[in-house]
Amino acid sequence: MLTVHDKTTMTRIITGLPDNTSEKIRILTRHGYTRQEIADFLGIRYQHVRNVQVHAGLDHKKFQRGGKTAPATEPTTSEQPLKMRLTLAEDGRLVIPAAIRAAMGAEPGSELMARLQDGELRLATPEVAIRLAQKRVQQAIPGDDSLAQSLIADRRLEAAREGRHG
Repeated sequence: MLTVHDKTTMTRIITGLPDNTSEKIRILTRHGYTRQEIADFLGIRYQHVRNVQVHAGLDHKKFQRGGKTAPATEPTTSEQPLKMRLTLAEDGRLVIPAAIRAAMGAEPGSELMARLQDGELRLATPEVAIRLAQKRVQQAIPGDDSLAQSLIADRRLEAAREGRHG
C-alpha cells in the first residue's frame, strides 16, 4: 500500500515528464519503486509495468530502494536538472557519477550518444536520442501530414512530368 509520502514523492519524480506512461514506468523503476507500487500509482496493470521493464532491459530488483544501486538523488526533470562538477582525467576520461547514470538509465557498458553543440557536450541513451529526434521531426511537420504519403505523391508527380517530357 502506497503511503501519502510515497505518492507525493512519486508525483514529484514524474513532474515535468511527457505524458508517456512507459517513460514514467522506467523513471519510477530507476527510483526503486516496485512493480506493484508503480502500477497502483499510475492506475495501470502490473503486467503493463512488467512488460515495459522487460522491454527496456531494466532489472527492477537492481533498483529497489535501500539497495546499493538505487539513485541517491532526486530525479532529473526539465524543471530540476541534476548538476554536478566533474573533473576530466589527464587521459581524457570522464567519470559519470552513479546518480547521473541512474537518472539517465545508463549502466557501465551502456551505449551513449554524444553531441557537441555550442561548446556543450550532451550525452543521451539511444532511446532518449531517438525520442528527441522524433519530437523534432513532429515539430517540423505541419499537422498530421504523413511523410510517406507526401513522398509517394511527389514521386508520382515527378513521374508524370517525366512522362510528358520524355
